[in-house]
Amino acid sequence: PAMMQQMMPAQGMDMGGDMSASPEAAQSVAAKPKGLDPAFVRKQLMTFVKDVMATDDELELDSPFMEAGMDSLSSVSLMSMVAKEFQMALSPSLVFDFPTVRALEDHLVEESKNM
Repeated sequence: PAMMQQMMPAQGMDMGGDMSASPEAAQSVAAKPKGLDPAFVRKQLMTFVKDVMATDDELELDSPFMEAGMDSLSSVSLMSMVAKEFQMALSPSLVFDFPTVRALEDHLVEESKNM
Protein backbone atom coordinates (compact mmCIF):
# COMPACT_ATOMS: atom_id res chain seq x y z
CA PRO A 1 0.00 0.00 0.00
CA ALA A 2 2.80 2.49 0.71
CA MET A 3 4.12 1.89 -2.79
CA MET A 4 0.62 2.34 -4.23
CA GLN A 5 0.22 5.64 -2.40
CA GLN A 6 3.41 6.89 -3.99
CA MET A 7 2.08 5.94 -7.43
CA MET A 8 -1.28 7.62 -6.91
CA PRO A 9 -1.51 11.38 -7.49
CA ALA A 10 -2.16 13.52 -4.47
CA GLN A 11 -5.75 14.60 -4.07
CA GLY A 12 -6.42 17.89 -5.73
CA MET A 13 -3.42 17.49 -8.02
CA ASP A 14 -4.28 18.46 -11.60
CA MET A 15 -3.32 15.67 -13.95
CA GLY A 16 -4.12 17.73 -17.04
CA GLY A 17 -7.16 15.61 -17.82
CA ASP A 18 -9.89 17.72 -16.30
CA MET A 19 -13.03 15.72 -16.97
CA SER A 20 -15.45 18.46 -16.00
CA ALA A 21 -16.86 20.25 -19.02
CA SER A 22 -16.66 23.99 -19.30
CA PRO A 23 -19.95 25.83 -18.83
CA GLU A 24 -19.86 26.75 -22.53
CA ALA A 25 -19.51 23.12 -23.60
CA ALA A 26 -22.28 22.03 -21.25
CA GLN A 27 -24.57 24.74 -22.62
CA SER A 28 -23.74 23.76 -26.19
CA VAL A 29 -24.73 20.14 -25.56
CA ALA A 30 -27.89 21.16 -23.72
CA ALA A 31 -28.87 23.59 -26.48
CA LYS A 32 -28.82 20.95 -29.22
CA PRO A 33 -32.27 19.59 -29.95
CA LYS A 34 -32.56 15.93 -29.15
CA GLY A 35 -34.07 13.56 -31.68
CA LEU A 36 -34.76 13.46 -35.39
CA ASP A 37 -36.19 16.36 -37.37
CA PRO A 38 -39.83 15.47 -38.20
CA ALA A 39 -39.72 17.13 -41.64
CA PHE A 40 -36.62 15.15 -42.60
CA VAL A 41 -38.14 11.90 -41.33
CA ARG A 42 -41.32 12.53 -43.33
CA LYS A 43 -39.38 13.31 -46.51
CA GLN A 44 -37.26 10.17 -46.17
CA LEU A 45 -40.28 7.98 -45.38
CA MET A 46 -42.14 9.27 -48.44
CA THR A 47 -39.09 8.54 -50.62
CA PHE A 48 -38.65 5.05 -49.18
CA VAL A 49 -42.34 4.19 -49.54
CA LYS A 50 -42.27 5.26 -53.20
CA ASP A 51 -39.14 3.15 -53.73
CA VAL A 52 -40.47 -0.05 -52.18
CA MET A 53 -43.85 0.33 -53.89
CA ALA A 54 -42.19 1.25 -57.21
CA THR A 55 -44.47 4.24 -57.74
CA ASP A 56 -44.20 7.96 -58.33
CA ASP A 57 -47.67 8.56 -56.88
CA GLU A 58 -47.84 10.70 -53.77
CA LEU A 59 -49.03 8.82 -50.71
CA GLU A 60 -51.22 10.74 -48.29
CA LEU A 61 -49.73 11.03 -44.80
CA ASP A 62 -52.70 9.21 -43.29
CA SER A 63 -53.19 6.57 -45.99
CA PRO A 64 -52.58 3.08 -44.61
CA PHE A 65 -49.58 1.44 -46.26
CA MET A 66 -51.41 -1.83 -46.94
CA GLU A 67 -54.39 -0.09 -48.54
CA ALA A 68 -51.97 1.82 -50.77
CA GLY A 69 -50.58 -1.48 -52.07
CA MET A 70 -47.72 -2.35 -49.74
CA ASP A 71 -47.33 -6.06 -49.02
CA SER A 72 -45.39 -7.86 -46.31
CA LEU A 73 -42.23 -8.17 -48.42
CA SER A 74 -42.18 -4.46 -49.26
CA SER A 75 -42.87 -3.62 -45.61
CA VAL A 76 -39.74 -5.56 -44.61
CA SER A 77 -37.78 -3.65 -47.27
CA LEU A 78 -39.19 -0.35 -46.02
CA MET A 79 -38.25 -1.02 -42.41
CA SER A 80 -34.77 -2.14 -43.46
CA MET A 81 -34.24 1.14 -45.32
CA VAL A 82 -35.62 3.16 -42.41
CA ALA A 83 -33.48 1.33 -39.84
CA LYS A 84 -30.35 1.90 -41.92
CA GLU A 85 -31.11 5.58 -42.63
CA PHE A 86 -31.88 6.51 -39.03
CA GLN A 87 -29.47 4.01 -37.42
CA MET A 88 -32.17 2.46 -35.28
CA ALA A 89 -32.97 -1.16 -34.49
CA LEU A 90 -36.51 -1.56 -35.84
CA SER A 91 -38.87 -4.49 -36.15
CA PRO A 92 -40.35 -5.14 -39.60
CA SER A 93 -43.75 -5.37 -37.89
CA LEU A 94 -43.71 -1.64 -37.07
CA VAL A 95 -45.59 -0.94 -40.31
CA PHE A 96 -48.52 -2.82 -38.80
CA ASP A 97 -48.28 -0.97 -35.48
CA PHE A 98 -47.78 2.40 -37.20
CA PRO A 99 -49.56 1.87 -40.55
CA THR A 100 -49.25 5.36 -42.07
CA VAL A 101 -46.43 7.75 -42.89
CA ARG A 102 -47.63 10.13 -40.18
CA ALA A 103 -47.88 7.42 -37.51
CA LEU A 104 -44.49 5.94 -38.38
CA GLU A 105 -42.91 9.40 -38.50
CA ASP A 106 -44.30 10.27 -35.06
CA HIS A 107 -43.02 6.98 -33.66
CA LEU A 108 -39.52 7.38 -35.12
CA VAL A 109 -39.19 10.97 -33.92
CA GLU A 110 -40.35 10.00 -30.42
CA GLU A 111 -38.01 6.99 -30.27
CA SER A 112 -35.06 9.09 -31.43
CA LYS A 113 -35.49 11.34 -28.40
CA ASN A 114 -34.64 8.36 -26.19
CA MET A 115 -31.42 7.48 -28.01
